[in-house]
Amino acid sequence: MRQLQSELAMNTKRAGQLMGTIGDILQKRIEESVELRAKNSKRRLSRSYRKFFYRENGRWVVQVGSKKPYAKIQDTGGTITSKGKRMAIPRTPKARQFWPRNFPGKLRALPGSKDILVEDGPVLVPQYVLRRQVRIKGLNYLKPAIKNSKPAIKVALERYLKRSVSVAYSINARKKMSWGT
Repeated sequence: MRQLQSELAMNTKRAGQLMGTIGDILQKRIEESVELRAKNSKRRLSRSYRKFFYRENGRWVVQVGSKKPYAKIQDTGGTITSKGKRMAIPRTPKARQFWPRNFPGKLRALPGSKDILVEDGPVLVPQYVLRRQVRIKGLNYLKPAIKNSKPAIKVALERYLKRSVSVAYSINARKKMSWGT
């Protein structure tokens, strides 16, 4: 009986290892999917995803998620509303490299408009547009990541099941040997 209990405990440990493997697969595929779809990525979002696996009501649960507040809106899209001041939306490649306060040239409001910041000079080049809210298009990286994870998860499950069947067979064989004597 003790051996059966130790084999069951080992199987629970293996199930935990399987959940960890599935979490690793999902986490890696999400990182790849974000990197593939994100423009000018500094990898903060893709690296923010972590796996969590635990037992709940006798069942194993695996989750992969991010604590970044913008992770969901980056995936699904939506409206971002500023808190207080207006947001500066870059309009040129040069503007995308700097925050307005760090912009190398001198910025000023376009005459007759408070919503457009232009680089001061002989030719006024609109660099930023100021908005209270912005609608962003989602990157839709989670669904493809989950879809791309399925073959690797299937392989991990097959390996786990083969090991489990092997353990069950060896337990059965030991029982028959002990009953036969």
